Amino acid sequence: NMRTEIVQSSLKNFPVFVRQSNENLLSPQAFFEKGFIVCPMHIHDEIEVITVVNGTMLLIAAGEEYIVHAGESVLIGGRVPHQTEIAEDGTFAHEFIQFMPDMLNNSYLSGSVNYLYRFLNLTDVYVFKNGSPITDEISICLGAIHREYRSKKPAYETYILGSLQLFLGCLYRNGILNNPDNVFDKHE
Repeated sequence: NMRTEIVQSSLKNFPVFVRQSNENLLSPQAFFEKGFIVCPMHIHDEIEVITVVNGTMLLIAAGEEYIVHAGESVLIGGRVPHQTEIAEDGTFAHEFIQFMPDMLNNSYLSGSVNYLYRFLNLTDVYVFKNGSPITDEISICLGAIHREYRSKKPAYETYILGSLQLFLGCLYRNGILNNPDNVFDKHE
């Protein structure tokens, strides 16, 4: 039985939802058994980016299974049914961001947002694997979002929005959005 998730913004002025494991009652120090369901099958309109900080996650999305290791991130398109589970016995921590690309749309970025939608029409899920230069670059953008969210310094919402724009720019620069035929294998 799948639930529809209504995503509520965690930022005052922008429709972006940012969370870490401990905010979902998952202690990063706790031991989890393989198969523990972190988040049951659900669907929402927003695009989601999950980063595994510690441990290994099994993502079940659109009928496919993806293993995501510590240091890796996964991009899940909006309206894609998905569930996350613990893939190996041990500790586990993750961070995630949910957002609507339209909120990033302005005259300068409209092409990148359109490319993002086109890319997500070609694939429901994209895994950024360890050892790839783009994964390192993506990690910097996503890490900045989570640091700003934790610190809540003045104007942190603006920094988060800027980092989301950098994330889009990184995807575009590395040919993921504008040249999806050259994208590395998402099932590795």
